[in-house]
Amino acid sequence: MNIPRLYGIRLVLCFPLTSGADKLQIYENLKKGLAHTVTSIPWIAGVIGPEEGQDPKTRRVQIVDSPSGFKFPYKDLSDTLPSYTALKEKSFALSEFSTAPLGPIDVTPQGPD
Repeated sequence: MNIPRLYGIRLVLCFPLTSGADKLQIYENLKKGLAHTVTSIPWIAGVIGPEEGQDPKTRRVQIVDSPSGFKFPYKDLSDTLPSYTALKEKSFALSEFSTAPLGPIDVTPQGPD
């Protein structure tokens, strides 16, 4: 049985915010910037799949439009994760991001309990 390889890039970007910063407005600005980027470079929103008309054994791939579109979810984890200052003091150690709410796949593998 062949198990498909899964490749992905999971980035957690951390930025300090001033007190009273409007998190939803920051999110909307980032979302708008991403939309402009995808408009300029549409293939970054695509998915990688086998090249059409080619024998899959050649392992040639192409980037095709994603049927599900581009997702840019918003999650305020201020009450879940350590503060920016605490994360910075620990050099943004991945172990500080082991919470499931960060994404569909945990940042670091978790062993059995």
